[in-house]
Amino acid sequence: MKKIISIILVLVALFGIVAAGLSAKAALDTKDHYSKAGEENDKNMKAVDDGLAQLE
Repeated sequence: MKKIISIILVLVALFGIVAAGLSAKAALDTKDHYSKAGEENDKNMKAVDDGLAQLE
């Protein structure tokens, strides 16, 4: 009985490690996405500022 419980605990621990790794990867992917979006927004704002300056 103890051996079965030990095996189950090992499997649960491995599942937890895999889940934590996937969660960390998702967080890093999200950070990268928003960094790229921020750079694009900065370029767009510069274009808007240039357009407004041209209208004035």
